[in-house]
Amino acid sequence: MKWIKHIAIILVVIVAALAVFAWWGFRDRAPVENQHIGSKMSSKQVLIATQDYEFRNQIANTVTKALEEEGCYIELIDVQNILESNIDNFDVVIILDTVKAWKLHKNTRAFMNKAKNKNKIIVVPCAGNPDLKMNIEGVDVISAASPQGNQESIANDILEKVRERF
Repeated sequence: MKWIKHIAIILVVIVAALAVFAWWGFRDRAPVENQHIGSKMSSKQVLIATQDYEFRNQIANTVTKALEEEGCYIELIDVQNILESNIDNFDVVIILDTVKAWKLHKNTRAFMNKAKNKNKIIVVPCAGNPDLKMNIEGVDVISAASPQGNQESIANDILEKVRERF
């Protein structure tokens, strides 16, 4: 009988640890502060929706700096607020989003579902798995695992896709 109690205690500890890890992984980060960069009068309007993670921040900063130097107007927002944006106000929409349980943030999915002009959207699903490939109909997808060191390569891929749209 003692061994059953020991197994039960071990199972309870394992379940509790899994619950803590699940909560930690699915909690929302601090929202990204909205930023407006460049002149609103620019003929090139770009929306970047992202989340506050170092990996994504580095990519967003590299893309923003390059586009600002090219005279673009950039609106930087948190993915949680993307439904408040009108895709028709932008030439390009870049979404840097976390993949959790093989899905993008619910607001990202809703935004893409309501978008009539999906060819403006570039999605960068970020996951720990470098082999994750997402296919979203009508949307450019640049897969990105989150290891440090490949942010510049991903930023260059994004910039190439953006420039194709201008």
